Amino acid sequence: MNIDMTQFDQTGCHFWLTQGMARTAGVNIGEEIALGRLTIEDFGGMVSRCEKCERSEPCVRWMAEGGKGAPDIPGYCLNHEIIEALRDR
Repeated sequence: MNIDMTQFDQTGCHFWLTQGMARTAGVNIGEEIALGRLTIEDFGGMVSRCEKCERSEPCVRWMAEGGKGAPDIPGYCLNHEIIEALRDR
């Protein structure tokens, strides 16, 4: 699968990549915020970290493949520790 990430607005793209990575790991970002386990500012930081990542294409591919059946998200994800901590609460 060849994905042209240049067609997306960077911040919007990474907002959705962060949401998607969390969702693939079984974490609902909106619910985490509503329950007070994640602040809006924390989520903004997650999106900012995602924007700094240079692995958007493999990220999208991994999510499109359903997470390859892995229990954990890829280590290259700059938010993997945060997402896994939210999932494991």
